Order: sequence, then structure tokens, then C-alpha cells
Amino acid sequence: MKMTSLRLLLWCFSGVITRNHCLPPIGTQPEQVHISYPGLKNSMLITWSSANETESVVEYGVWGGKLFTHSAKGTESVFVNEGVEQRVMFIHRVLLSNLTPGASYVYHCGSSFGWSDIFFFSALNESVFFSPRFALFGDLGNENPQSLSRLQKDTQMGMYDIILHIGKMLCLRNGVNMIIFPAMDW
Repeated sequence: MKMTSLRLLLWCFSGVITRNHCLPPIGTQPEQVHISYPGLKNSMLITWSSANETESVVEYGVWGGKLFTHSAKGTESVFVNEGVEQRVMFIHRVLLSNLTPGASYVYHCGSSFGWSDIFFFSALNESVFFSPRFALFGDLGNENPQSLSRLQKDTQMGMYDIILHIGKMLCLRNGVNMIIFPAMDW
């Protein structure tokens, strides 16, 4: 048994396993992670993009408990930008269902090739006594990010239960390769 383990170890470090078997594919790391309420009771939708094809997985659990006690798989679709490059991206969507109303959850998304940062959210509170606190904005403010940074900080401090973004999410790259994500596609 010891000899087999030693051979395997030497095989791994001798270059027999090629670089392609040791490193994850480039461009599979989740980007632009987005959470939304899909209109389904006790559910949330996690959406993100990646430069290359990979699995669509969200691992999650109740805040304050053991991390990632649940896992959900979703779908992946191809998105081609409208710019000169016709850049291909992959949009991942995973529906989390059977959430406990009002409970706080922690999650990350991705696959074995790369995970996002850890995020948190609260499931929609269904109590008749619940009075949600809303924030409404229409500009991500990439050039002048005052609104976005304030919303991020205020949300982390628990000031809002729901943030509504109106309009389109837009990314300009040198004014040539424009990527538009209509709200209904996310």
C-alpha cells in the first residue's frame, strides 16, 4: 500500500500529469454575481457570468449555522455581446427554493473550478407585520460611484430590505464593445 501511494506521489510530481489536469480552466471564476426575487414564494434567484462554460452551482446555508449545508444546480446560457468583438459570455442562473421566510442565508456560487466571494441575503419575510424598507436607484455610477458605494454600505448596515434597480445594466469597453444586460434577462 505504501509503495502504491509513493508511486502516485512521484507520478504527480514527475510531470506525468500535465498542466491541463492540475489547473482549472481560465475564465470559469464567477463574475457579476446578482441576486433577485423571482416572484416564487420562498425562493431567490442567483445569477452570474463567466468567460467560459462551467457548472452552475450555489452552495448555501442559514446564517449563523454551518456554512453551505445546501446545494442547488441551475442552468447556463450563452450571451454574445453586440460589440465589434462579438465576445461570448456564459450566464448562470440557479434558483434557491424552500427558503425559510425571513431567515438570513450565506452563499457562494460557481463550481469546483472557482467560487465567488461569500455573500448573504434574507429570504422574503411573509409576516403581516413586516414593513419592508426599500431603496430605488437607476444608475450604477461606474464613473461617479457615489450612489453605488452608499447603497453597498447602507445595505451592509441593514438599512434596506429590498433594493430595486430600474433600467439597464450597461458595460462600455472603450466605447466599442458594449454589453447590455436588460433587466428582464437577469
